[in-house]
Amino acid sequence: MPQEDTNLISKAIQWALTQDVDIISLSLGLDLRDPELDAAINKAIAAGKIVLAAAGNDGNNKPRAHPGRNRNVLCIHASNGKGKDGGISPRALDNDDNFMTLGTAIPLSWKGKEVVKSGTSFATAVAAAIAADALAIISRDGLLNEDQLKRLYSCDGMRLIFALLSSQSDNGYKYVAPWNLWVRDRSSELIQHQILEVLRR
Repeated sequence: MPQEDTNLISKAIQWALTQDVDIISLSLGLDLRDPELDAAINKAIAAGKIVLAAAGNDGNNKPRAHPGRNRNVLCIHASNGKGKDGGISPRALDNDDNFMTLGTAIPLSWKGKEVVKSGTSFATAVAAAIAADALAIISRDGLLNEDQLKRLYSCDGMRLIFALLSSQSDNGYKYVAPWNLWVRDRSSELIQHQILEVLRR
């Protein structure tokens, strides 16, 4: 990616902070760390924003891409439609959550044509939508106190919620899907209890 592009991304993050957004979704991956972009991301995280980034599409041929390699960012890998490894993500790391969600064989309309695309960038957008839904659903009932709400609206808090929404998949990944928590035979009281428990950690 050209340097001018990373400069624009850094400026976009700074602008997002002035708009007081809750979630910043970065459907991109760089081979090399960009200090200016890292600084912008770290500023967003320090401000309590939820930042997600794509893991990269080169499988085991390359490590995680930047800025998904930033330990404070929610790095998103790609699964197929059944929650299995989509075959394009870098290997799962032993010391991280390795979240993944739908990112392969996605039907799209592109330049007036129907196409099918795959990529961890698509998975990142899906994960950002899951995070937005989780924020809206969890915060609407008035169950959380001020500290718990602040925790929820942060990378650390959303990491806990994603873990709650995850099932262990193959190759060390965790498949993030809302129906792993919100299932028909589970009472709303039990779901609320589980959410409160994780936000106390």
